[in-house]
Amino acid sequence: MMNAIPRSDVGRRGGDAAGAPLCLSAKEAAALCSVPVATLKTHGPKPVKLGRHNRWRVADLEAWVGGGKAAEQPAEDADEALHALEGLDL
Repeated sequence: MMNAIPRSDVGRRGGDAAGAPLCLSAKEAAALCSVPVATLKTHGPKPVKLGRHNRWRVADLEAWVGGGKAAEQPAEDADEALHALEGLDL
């Protein structure tokens, strides 16, 4: 007798150990980032091609929304930027 796949697992997406998906469709990714799909496709991270489908990695989306490597700028660059702003009349 063959082991049947439980109905709860049919159509379930792959994901991490906690059950969160690793990749999202354009609509899901845009909703997660609170941006229109067009903005995601134009300015967002590059999708991964899975078969004929484009999918966005959750980790890439988190880095994009969080500023990615730009958020990790050296402290002296941040200090210089603040010093330059002090001289402006805002």
